[in-house]
Amino acid sequence: MTPLLAFVRAFPSANKKLTPDKSKPLLRCESISKGVSRLKNLSFSLDEGSLTILLGHNGAGKTALIKSILGLCKIDHGSIFFRESSIRRENRQTIGYVPENSQLPPLLTCKELMKYQASIFSVTDTEKKIHKTLERVRLEQHAETLI
Repeated sequence: MTPLLAFVRAFPSANKKLTPDKSKPLLRCESISKGVSRLKNLSFSLDEGSLTILLGHNGAGKTALIKSILGLCKIDHGSIFFRESSIRRENRQTIGYVPENSQLPPLLTCKELMKYQASIFSVTDTEKKIHKTLERVRLEQHAETLI
């Protein structure tokens, strides 16, 4: 099997305390295959709070795997589960993704960027959710810091 690699951190959900739930996997992939990539019959699970590295050479299928989990491309075979439920649009909205080469708007504060991104996804009660998120990840002191 071709090794894959990227950096994945499975954080607790916004609805839970920062203590991981180890009773069931946060993310589970079973026999995933994607025809145009080298992604063939891949199975794994990530526990909440775990730190995982996805490593591989160019063309190994790292991006295909991440895009499949995010729903940006379909898999040809296999299943993806988030909190033991089949990955669906509503589940995908709880998965964060920061690409290697992200194109962020210039000269925004952390809070302004979060407002911008919230508007893209039609998030309601934005101010409250931004405050709670920054507090949860212990970055509220950086809300007005330029990114």
